[in-house]
Amino acid sequence: MTTPNQEQQLVTRCLDGDADAHETLYARYAPAVMIYCKRCGFTPHDVSDMLQITFTKVFKSLHTYKPARARLGTWIGAIARNAAYRQWRKRQQPESCDEMMADYALESQATPEELTAQREEFSALDGCVDGLEITLTRIVRLRFVEGLTTRGISRRVNMAESTVRKRLAEAMAHLSVCMKGKGFFA
Repeated sequence: MTTPNQEQQLVTRCLDGDADAHETLYARYAPAVMIYCKRCGFTPHDVSDMLQITFTKVFKSLHTYKPARARLGTWIGAIARNAAYRQWRKRQQPESCDEMMADYALESQATPEELTAQREEFSALDGCVDGLEITLTRIVRLRFVEGLTTRGISRRVNMAESTVRKRLAEAMAHLSVCMKGKGFFA
């Protein structure tokens, strides 16, 4: 993990036109953006486009980066999220994205070993979500992917808000048992 001082030095070198610094910045942050885009459900071609869109914006806007406001990875993550949101709005089925899991990729500055463990955990969680009854799956995705409130979910699925809360609790209990059964959260 880089320190804020190292990040600022890298930004300064990039702004000074240092090609090696540009490559270093890309190599350091592109993997997280790529994982984020994949977890958002983008196709491999779209992931490539999203990387290009994100880093074109990063390098054009690098002069606006303020280290006092956020870490460099957080700033780049915000650019990637904005690009993804624009793409999601164009999609036919935006609910195919698991935004919560995708965001975790941008927040994490994990080692390769930790990323492997995270992928295994997310894969297990995805399997557990797929094992839910279809209504529960939809409610979980509306809550944790689209970020809807219980009231918003209630309107979307035409179900009483109290029932939505009960069904969410039921889903969370099932997911907890499922994840423990797969060796996670023991």
